[in-house]
Amino acid sequence: MGTKAFVEGMKKGYAWDIAGRSSALPDKGGQIVVHEFDYKAVNEVVYQGNGVTIRSWPAIHLLDGPVTFSLEWNGLKYVFGGDSYPNKWYIKHAVGADIASHEAFLPPKALEIFRLGPETSDVCFDENPHRAASVRQGDVGCQAAPGRWLPFGAIAREQRRHHG
Repeated sequence: MGTKAFVEGMKKGYAWDIAGRSSALPDKGGQIVVHEFDYKAVNEVVYQGNGVTIRSWPAIHLLDGPVTFSLEWNGLKYVFGGDSYPNKWYIKHAVGADIASHEAFLPPKALEIFRLGPETSDVCFDENPHRAASVRQGDVGCQAAPGRWLPFGAIAREQRRHHG
């Protein structure tokens, strides 16, 4: 498991397509270089070059391994939470970001079936079932207080469809 294993499997799956393109297009643009890093490290630099710094910290999902990223460039900071549950690390390291985004997520009652650890309970939820998931996600955004907050995801769209 891991990114390197995923990319190797992807290359095998696309071998026929890659072989067909390599005679007609430059090969360099299709090269994939994997740089694995410790997904458990908190706010560690995983890339630095050309004025760009990328950091990561753990994200909570179904299995171990997902991370959240921050990208710092030219005095700006963007935090991408991706498909994960809100947690203490996201709030701590998104503080002061110019832009932060995170997927809107299920309400607390729906999350109970996953039996998540204490990191998830560090976030305060609004139990009002008539508020959209993106508003609950906004609680995380309010705690991190980025310059711009961008919740996204299918759950937020579904909630808006049913609750206006």
